[in-house]
Amino acid sequence: MLMLSLATILVFIGSTYVPVIVGQEPPYYRYVYEIDVLDVNYILEVETDGIIGNLSYTNFTFSLAWLSKGTYTNITLPRTLNNTSIKVMYDWMIQGWDETPNIFANDTHYFVFGTGTFEGCIVWVCFGEPKIEMDVSASTLALGYYVNITGQVAYRDHPMGSMGVWVGWSSGGLPNEISTVSTSDDGAFNVSWMPHATGTFYIVAKLLCPWLPDEVDVPEVHACLAVSLPHENHVFSVVSNSTISALTFNSTANTLSFLASGPNGTTGYAKVFISKQLLTDVNNLKVYIDGNQTDYTYGSTDNSWIINITYEHSTHEVQMIIPEFPSAIATLLLVLIVSMAIVLLKRKKETK
Repeated sequence: MLMLSLATILVFIGSTYVPVIVGQEPPYYRYVYEIDVLDVNYILEVETDGIIGNLSYTNFTFSLAWLSKGTYTNITLPRTLNNTSIKVMYDWMIQGWDETPNIFANDTHYFVFGTGTFEGCIVWVCFGEPKIEMDVSASTLALGYYVNITGQVAYRDHPMGSMGVWVGWSSGGLPNEISTVSTSDDGAFNVSWMPHATGTFYIVAKLLCPWLPDEVDVPEVHACLAVSLPHENHVFSVVSNSTISALTFNSTANTLSFLASGPNGTTGYAKVFISKQLLTDVNNLKVYIDGNQTDYTYGSTDNSWIINITYEHSTHEVQMIIPEFPSAIATLLLVLIVSMAIVLLKRKKETK
């Protein structure tokens, strides 16, 4: 921070106080701005040897319009505006986010320093990007198979309504649009999608932020969806943050298996959707990861069980041994009933 020890003249412009340092070349100015973000008032300070025309801001960024550009800029802003990261853009003629500004923080504030004649001046500070979450649920009915994609957009734990969300899918190539929707007042969005086939799909939800420059990564979230070939008019589905492959069902051994892979040092999860008609008692399900039996939790929809497992990423083989299907049991009972009826009929004839 520049220590002001010389006499100053206090100038008030709107909601901005501009003390001008007298007797120093070049003169340094301090601008103090009051801004309201999500109904909370904050104070920003800018020290510079340039002259600022005005400041404009949104819930996520502020930008400075310069009347003249100096070689020194020092911005002090409350850390509560964004307690994760700060990105700074220099002069519009200098493309991209520049890491040259030194950014420091204490318990209460961020301090952004930029110096140097050829670096331009700071024009834009991004003090928080919204976050997007997504959940995917799947039907187990082969006929009219559908996927429900839901999520929420929030910024510093505040739900963000009227935010555009682009939802798409791909099978490894360029993404295809499913729908573009707007979040409701509680930040939620919902999209239903009917895949054209079984297989592996990568689903992405991107937040549409027209106020972010191209150099900023668009907030987005991904999920991998694998759908098996139908069995007795039902499909098995796996939703995961891992890459899912080799999803197969062995009807002879009643075993569902797949491979899950992801970057080392991260945690993976998988949600497996199994029809209740194929699995009557979920507590009898056996789950193995790399041959070792593992614990699982489960949830339920009207037609399906949702089996949840977690693991440390590498490449894992997951197997789920499903108890005897009700259809097989029913067939066996029918055979027994018919056999007993034939035996009784024969005995009746012999008695006569």
